[in-house]
Amino acid sequence: MERAGKEHDMFVEALRDRGVLVHSLDELLSATMALPEARRWLLDCRTSCGWRQGSPGRRWRT
Repeated sequence: MERAGKEHDMFVEALRDRGVLVHSLDELLSATMALPEARRWLLDCRTSCGWRQGSPGRRWRT
């Protein structure tokens, strides 16, 4: 796993060096969770939309 992480970091760096915008899921989720309305929606949906770990189907509210 350590090698894979290092290779991933090198790949991301190479993409960014070429001007590619690389999104980090942990950064995006952190930014989302910092917004009270988005946090409420996400937590509410997590508990009431049938979205469970390993569930093949996910329902999203709009």
